[in-house]
Amino acid sequence: MTLGTKAEWRVRRDARPVRPYALVLLLHLQKDLGAETVEESRYVVVKLRPFGACVTASIDSKRGDRQAVAREADRALGAKCR
Repeated sequence: MTLGTKAEWRVRRDARPVRPYALVLLLHLQKDLGAETVEESRYVVVKLRPFGACVTASIDSKRGDRQAVAREADRALGAKCR
């Protein structure tokens, strides 16, 4: 597993100081299936809380739907951990 070269923060601008509540990362995964290796990339939305962090969404990057990733990131604060 490797990380993409960029990370996207979601922040609460109404809070002082401004606080991040979510992080979007691109993960590159490799699955060894014996005779072959399957590669997959996923956007992962991580909810950030004062007492820890958790994944709230994982979206296949092949879909190329950045709007879906943005929606999931925007909802991360109220989303359940997976």
